[in-house]
Amino acid sequence: MEKRKRKSFIKSAIARVMSLVMTAVMVLGGMPSIPARAEDGAYPYMIFAASDEEGAITFLVNNAGINGSVATNGTIVVTGGNCNINGTRTERAGESGEPLLMPDLRERIINTYFAAETEAHAEDYALEEININVNTPIEGDGEISLTGNINLNAGIMAQEDIVLDGEVK
Repeated sequence: MEKRKRKSFIKSAIARVMSLVMTAVMVLGGMPSIPARAEDGAYPYMIFAASDEEGAITFLVNNAGINGSVATNGTIVVTGGNCNINGTRTERAGESGEPLLMPDLRERIINTYFAAETEAHAEDYALEEININVNTPIEGDGEISLTGNINLNAGIMAQEDIVLDGEVK
């Protein structure tokens, strides 16, 4: 009788431990799906255009997923396919009062992404190759144009347009 009680107690203890372990696995397994949130007062948009023009933000895509909010003082145009915005979509934001202003994030961006060794260009810069690997940040005072199979591992910043033509990864 004593053996049976002990065996029953051990089985019960093992079942409780396994239940606890399974609960922990399920909770920890769900952690990556918990959305990250920007801190209060931080810039609230994934994509923003201060322009009040028609098509201030234009997506020419087959498929795109934007995980954040998109806002403009103008309009948002999607051409060519499916564009899923997982956040708010705000057009003509300035019509109800003051237009949304572009925050000055230049210093923060430079210090975060362009403080190390940066490939700097004083004028327009164009590169056309089969395979382009951007491993060092590129900064330009004019337009930056890359054509080919582009692998972006570092930032690109230009005073004018940035044109990425080809397959971008």
